[in-house]
Amino acid sequence: MARPILIDTDAGVDDALALILALRSPEARVEAITTVAGNVEVQLCTRNVHRVLEIVEPRRAPRVAQGASHPLQRKLITAPEVHGDDGLGNTLPKLRTTLRVRNLAVQEIISFCTRWQRRGTIISLGPLTNIALALRKNKAALKNAGSIISMGGAFFVPGNTGPVAEFNYFVDPEAVKEVLASGVRLTIVPLN
Repeated sequence: MARPILIDTDAGVDDALALILALRSPEARVEAITTVAGNVEVQLCTRNVHRVLEIVEPRRAPRVAQGASHPLQRKLITAPEVHGDDGLGNTLPKLRTTLRVRNLAVQEIISFCTRWQRRGTIISLGPLTNIALALRKNKAALKNAGSIISMGGAFFVPGNTGPVAEFNYFVDPEAVKEVLASGVRLTIVPLN
């Protein structure tokens, strides 16, 4: 049976590929996608998720909710030199449909955890800002989730944003600290 997942993403080139793979995987059922500022501003991230969904045309479209527009305590740092001005290498066509944005990512994460509990998996492909905000609002729901998988960090290898910094964790280190200290079941997939 396919595992229910929620993908929290800053929707750059790498995340777009991950979304395509997840949406096509028989092992995963993407229930929801939430966006967070990172590779580009959150509005572009949300637009990029919708662009990927238009291309992939999944049989059952996941809910999409926009999230944090900036890190918990810092000014947003983006990566247009890596992902292009639009986050997807300035290569995909414009959206065919009008974008309707729901700024409810934190509530979507909490609802997902409440509904699926131990059966659900959250996959965080960007900064952990939305996850930290959801923990602040309802820690019990997130602690009851099956697992949270975070793409971030650089352990025992040089970073991609500096000598020791990996981009996702560099953008919002305070969120990383809160998530690590929270006691949730967390698996980190670092650069190495």
